[in-house]
Amino acid sequence: MKLHIKPVYSFLALAVFAITACTDPIDIELDEGTSQINVDAFITDKPETQKVRVVKTTNYFDNESLNAITNANVVLTNNFGQSWRFNYSTDGYYTLPYTDTIIKPFVEYTLEVKHDDNTFRAVSTAMPTTPVDSITFEEQIPNGAGSLDGFIGEFWAKDVPGMPNFYWIKAYQNDVFLSDPNFINLAFDAAQGEGADGLTFIPPIRTGITTFPDIYKKGDKVRVEIHAISFETYNFIFQAQSQITNGGLFATPPFNVITNIENVSGSDAVEDQAVGWFSVATVSSLEATAE
Repeated sequence: MKLHIKPVYSFLALAVFAITACTDPIDIELDEGTSQINVDAFITDKPETQKVRVVKTTNYFDNESLNAITNANVVLTNNFGQSWRFNYSTDGYYTLPYTDTIIKPFVEYTLEVKHDDNTFRAVSTAMPTTPVDSITFEEQIPNGAGSLDGFIGEFWAKDVPGMPNFYWIKAYQNDVFLSDPNFINLAFDAAQGEGADGLTFIPPIRTGITTFPDIYKKGDKVRVEIHAISFETYNFIFQAQSQITNGGLFATPPFNVITNIENVSGSDAVEDQAVGWFSVATVSSLEATAE
């Protein structure tokens, strides 16, 4: 593949030196890389269809190819011998329609994905979540250019005491998930580190359900979900967020985000390895109207 670029000036360099440069195009040969299995499986106890997505990774500059895998065998089991088969739907998704809650606290789950001659496996243990006690709103009255106009939302809940807990707090505005990676809201116990066991969630976690400066408008329906996740999933999301939002003057070199999807067939070939993540979570939720 060829990447067509033109040289650009560094802002810092221009501040010190007077540089002139040509604008002739430069063709750089880039390695296509090796396509691998990507498994995206975040399964919860929410009363809805559960999904596992299985696709092939594509080239970074290929924004059109989906590379959905349609012939995988996807099975979820727990350490009590129960199993659930996910059937192919569309766009790489394998689904399990809701009939009953399958994810329960302190139960270990294993996801197995078989494709061609490879078997991929990952393990995750569900942890107990904590209820959302309430959602409150503080109205912002605009008083000049750049001031906020609307409502800042804040949720109230307490960490489960007696053990280290990790949470992913999600917010929905009029049933639309607020998915901006800059506002991924993670918590370790009631804070973002040790020392907050059993306490009420602190700010900015409480106000992390608001995506500034686009705050809520009067009448918006707001739903808050607290997903109880494992430490490993907490670390995966943190790494993924740092890579997605990595940019600007102080960007760090990119790195491969961790995966818990393991090839258990014995092959060490790069093309037979997998990326992605498997997680199970219990979820509590509450809805309120901004007013």
